[in-house]
Amino acid sequence: MAALWILGTYCESDAAVLTVLRLIKSSLGELPIVESEMRLVEGEEPAQEEAPEKKVLKSAPDEVVVGQFLLDGDFFLGASLATVLNKLAEQFTKNNEANSQRSNRFRGECMFILASIINLGKSGIAKQNITEDDLDRMGTTIKLLAQGCSELEDVFVEKCKDSLELMLSSRQQDKADEISTKKKKNIVEVDKTIMFTQLSARADASIGENLFDLSLSQALVLDVLIVNQTADTLQNVSLELSTATVKVASTENGVIFSTISYDVRGSTSDRNCVYLQDIKIDIMDYIVPGNVTDAEFRQMWFDFEWENKVTVNTPITDLREFLHYLSTVTNMKVLTGDAAIEGDCGFLAANLCAHSIFGEDALANVSIEKASPLDEGSPIVGHIRIRAKSQGMALTLGDKVIF
Repeated sequence: MAALWILGTYCESDAAVLTVLRLIKSSLGELPIVESEMRLVEGEEPAQEEAPEKKVLKSAPDEVVVGQFLLDGDFFLGASLATVLNKLAEQFTKNNEANSQRSNRFRGECMFILASIINLGKSGIAKQNITEDDLDRMGTTIKLLAQGCSELEDVFVEKCKDSLELMLSSRQQDKADEISTKKKKNIVEVDKTIMFTQLSARADASIGENLFDLSLSQALVLDVLIVNQTADTLQNVSLELSTATVKVASTENGVIFSTISYDVRGSTSDRNCVYLQDIKIDIMDYIVPGNVTDAEFRQMWFDFEWENKVTVNTPITDLREFLHYLSTVTNMKVLTGDAAIEGDCGFLAANLCAHSIFGEDALANVSIEKASPLDEGSPIVGHIRIRAKSQGMALTLGDKVIF
């Protein structure tokens, strides 16, 4: 698919354009696809007398690569091919402005290819029928090829090249930022404030304070300070936790219960016990921004079974400011490039991704718009869809974005 896009974008001479069209036709096989496949099936029907009503398509030859993908039901490739053919047609028309008959013949061949693919998708002989989105995209391309539009020439011939250069520069910048982030050393100032939590009241016989650290080894390290506030000598002091091993197993575990038990020297009373305050672990302590490709995002989005759909209700009125806020509070990385969300059009759609140190992934899709695009102070409306492999992660991240 990437090779088709590059060939369609950077072929400028007539010879190169015609060569690409010839390669595309050879990769599709004999056209129309449906008629050629049905002839192959009908030629083998005498050997299938036991089940004559079921026609089985043979695999396409090795050189018919695109045709085999289409027979397998991958019509997204056909939709992408429609864009490539449109680019080739615009470039060929630009090169042959004085010979409209030649350019019209080229456009007719492109339309014939797309019509053949659409016929295959609706015939039912492919493993999967064509989707409405792919059908709409190819139908629009046929309409553009038939009617022609001079304004589209600059879009397909020049703007697509600019988009590729912008995408490549954005990826290079992301890689450079990632490398610079890895090189940074974790420098802690000597006067940095230490965050700790008091676990019991000051009036208790013994008080406990703790600070914890969550390392990338998936272990929750507790540092507990116990102070004796009585005049008695305490014996057999022990800190009892709700689990034998203090280790968070997944993103759904967020609370640790604990008690301090002790005996008073010389006392015949029962063993004393102080119940400590719950230690709450924030999911943000083990969520880090993630980075996946578009293909990986689509596959993971399809595989994840838990979804949390959150309705946007925020006092923020700027779309990009809200996206930045969402990325900050969820610690997720915005996968959609800056070039794709720049400008002011009244709506915004973006994808986000995050990983946990336990190997779990979380994805988010943001679809928001201004209630009144002409009013800068109008509220933002829309939805945030969060998908994850575990229910707890999807629900917890959803709680983070609620004001």
